[in-house]
Amino acid sequence: MQLREILSATLGLLRTWTSVGGESTLTGFGTLLRNERFPLVHMANLGWVDRMPPGGPLDILAEMDRAYEGTEVVHRHVLFMDARLAYGAQDGFAALGFEPTAELALAKVGLPVCIVNPDVDVREVRRDAREEDYRRIAREIHAELGYT
Repeated sequence: MQLREILSATLGLLRTWTSVGGESTLTGFGTLLRNERFPLVHMANLGWVDRMPPGGPLDILAEMDRAYEGTEVVHRHVLFMDARLAYGAQDGFAALGFEPTAELALAKVGLPVCIVNPDVDVREVRRDAREEDYRRIAREIHAELGYT
């Protein structure tokens, strides 16, 4: 199997995973994902770009602004299935104030099934915990990471 095929399959898995439990809307450039259960999570609310629309990044952003209107966060996170397309579009996005990043998709099969992080403390949430408790913690984490 070629590396390009493995990357394509992995990105396909990531695309499917991010769309689970949310609403997918087909657009002229790809797909917009919106998950009202997780309105603060960028990976649950993003755009997958398959082709550039005639108006370039401005068309994508306008479509995203309409899709996330009325939500707590107006998401502007886009992922490209094709690295060449992303490279060709990066100047247009950078001119609008975006900072291009590289995403890495990695699938590991076999044991161990997780990476141990001794700094993470996993605790069970109270049965009567409210959704707002989760959102408050997510906002604090995002603020600490510099997200608005």
